[in-house]
Formats: sequence, C-alpha cells, structure tokens
Amino acid sequence: MSIGSFGDVVFEVSDELVRTFNGLRQTKRGRYSVLNVANHEQLLQYDGKELQPVSFNIQLHHRFCDPMAEIDKLRAMVDAHEAYSLIVGEFFVGVFVLEEMSSDWKTVAKNGVIMMADAHLQLKEYK
Repeated sequence: MSIGSFGDVVFEVSDELVRTFNGLRQTKRGRYSVLNVANHEQLLQYDGKELQPVSFNIQLHHRFCDPMAEIDKLRAMVDAHEAYSLIVGEFFVGVFVLEEMSSDWKTVAKNGVIMMADAHLQLKEYK
C-alpha cells in the first residue's frame, strides 16, 4: 500500500516491504527587511515568502530493503540537483530538491552489511 512518494522513492507498506517516513516537518516563513529611516523608528517591510523547507526521517531495515542501496539512491538524488514532487497520501505537498541527506547506521553486521539505518532528509521548495 503506497502512502506517498518523493521522486522515485515510494513510501509503502506491504508484506515484503516497509519504507515509511516519520517526523515530517514543514516550515512556512515570510521574508522581511528592516528599513532604517533617519530620525524615525525603523520600519518593517514584507519582501515575500521564503522557500519552504521540509524535513523528515526514513527508517531502513534489512528485512524490508537493502539499507545501503536506499542510502546510495538518496545520495544520488542530492547529487542530481533535480526537483521532485513530494506526495503524502493524495496530498501534493509541493516540488522540492533534496538539499541535504544524512544517515545513521544503527546496526552493522560483522561482515560490514548495514542491518538498520535511519536517513534524515532536508528538502527545499523549488520554484
């Protein structure tokens, strides 16, 4: 069952695969400038909207995926400098670039194979 996607990364749950995210955080912010006026108080001027950042975590477990392959796929998305649609359920969140990706290798087997990892993604709205 698909629960969303970001580009080629599909978030889904089935008997064979669990690739989900958690902790999705969106931030909406306006951009302002402070204007200095001689012999008067400063004025605040609205300059427009900031590009929206979004961040979330993905849990990767060897029983449901190859954690290193998933990490490599995400690294390639950072290097690709391309924008992708972020969809959660039927909700189109927007178009974003994968600005930063980090991974925590939680469990590594004695042969060096990653058994469990967390990936932390930071996206930036693309206009």
